[in-house]
Amino acid sequence: MTIEESRLALTAAYDEAVKVDLSEIEPPLIPTGWTLAPDALRFLVALCRCLAPRQIVEFGSGLSTQAMMWACSRANPDCRITSIDHDPDYARTTMAALESTLEKNAGKVIVAPLVARQCAGNTVPVYHIDARNLETSQPADLVFVDGPPLALGGRLGVLYQAMDFARPGTIILLDDADRKEEKKHIAFWQTCLGDAIEVQTLPGYERGLAACIVNEPVPFNKVDGHRMEITARDLISVVPSNATIILVDDEQWTGSKIASVRRTIPFLEHDDIYHGPPPNDDTAIQELEQMRAAGADYIVFGWPTFWWLDYYANFHEHLRANFPCLLNNGRLVIWDLR
Repeated sequence: MTIEESRLALTAAYDEAVKVDLSEIEPPLIPTGWTLAPDALRFLVALCRCLAPRQIVEFGSGLSTQAMMWACSRANPDCRITSIDHDPDYARTTMAALESTLEKNAGKVIVAPLVARQCAGNTVPVYHIDARNLETSQPADLVFVDGPPLALGGRLGVLYQAMDFARPGTIILLDDADRKEEKKHIAFWQTCLGDAIEVQTLPGYERGLAACIVNEPVPFNKVDGHRMEITARDLISVVPSNATIILVDDEQWTGSKIASVRRTIPFLEHDDIYHGPPPNDDTAIQELEQMRAAGADYIVFGWPTFWWLDYYANFHEHLRANFPCLLNNGRLVIWDLR
């Protein structure tokens, strides 16, 4: 399955979803308070038909598991599905719904507890998975993210974790994409991974669906390094090689590639030594103008210091009023001081 084939499958599934008849599924789907909306279930069935996946990994079991096993038994009987749930009772309920069907042989539901892990500056919940319990060790063609619930930390960590099961062309599908927190998680995920993924929100779904096609898998333990790498590329693409930049990073990027690709001076500084954040807006503006007069060409804020732009509101307004902003992408904000 290539990236282009995955794009075509998504488009076809979007067109076909309205024609899916959920009443054909055996045993019948019995909704509960936690299950997918019918329109999302129809899209999931249509996607399985159009994609004909060989392996699916699902986070959060339920009617979606039953629907995917039913659809894949017809689109690709060799498909193997691993559904992962943190709740043993919910996992048992899902398996019980599959017990009377032949589709149960297409995969399994496994229980994996939620644990806290650090990734991209956040503490996030992920599933603690024993790889020996997975249906296969091959990368997934489809990863469906419908857990954990927001009350247990939401899905940002699992969006990173999903990449451990991905290859170029893998589709990652996220339910409840219209929720405020999920929108924030998707945006931050995109900021950290850049063009390693391409994300689109599918219009017209009751609770929102977002689909991602993976261009370059970035494993969970490589996310921090990847974000630093693409941030360095951002800086190189905007700032000329002979420029001097004021780098506002609270000394968190000392020795990193970002700090080495251009000549940088800290802010606040004296004799090129960092002296901590300014005590107030007036000091920040005065220091900026002195450094600009001494030859600084750009000022660059990295994500560790985005809080400055709220805390030093007058300083921020001084920058916006007097200098063009060349880049603001969630990783860097760059103003041209020349």
